[in-house]
Amino acid sequence: SGTSLGDHYCDANCVGGHCCSEFDLMQMNVHALQTTSHFCWDYKHPPHASTPVACDHHGSPIVKFGNGEKDFGPGGEFTIDSQQSFTFNMDFPVEDGTLKGRVTVTQDNKQLTGTMDNLQAIKGPLSDGMALVVDAWHSKDLMWLDGGVCHRHEFCNMKPTIFSNIKPSRARF
Repeated sequence: SGTSLGDHYCDANCVGGHCCSEFDLMQMNVHALQTTSHFCWDYKHPPHASTPVACDHHGSPIVKFGNGEKDFGPGGEFTIDSQQSFTFNMDFPVEDGTLKGRVTVTQDNKQLTGTMDNLQAIKGPLSDGMALVVDAWHSKDLMWLDGGVCHRHEFCNMKPTIFSNIKPSRARF
């Protein structure tokens, strides 16, 4: 499966007409950062494609920072200043037989932590392997991400993004 461009891309919102489970490791702009799991209940080992009605388009569980809170955003008044370099880490611990997700964001001596309590539904796709897609994008409507803290179209989020020192490792459950 994949898009008409032959890139084999698929996600839970069926971009390009192809549906599959998706794990959004880090969706962000200068005002918000979130991690979201999107599973498709009809998952089978690839190259099986899911049907649109089988996929969780909105995502659950979600870990979110920022969005009007003082934990993540542009400037020194936030715990994590999104305009400065920070470290993002994602762990997948198994606790009491249940797969969880733990997000940690650090900057200098400051830290944010969020936990996704139950990732059992996405365990199969994560175990089979997912492609890591790293991108930075903007849109005139990112209210789903940042809650509209710009109070207008998203021109306040048109800052350059640099991803560096990416060290993916295979999750083992």
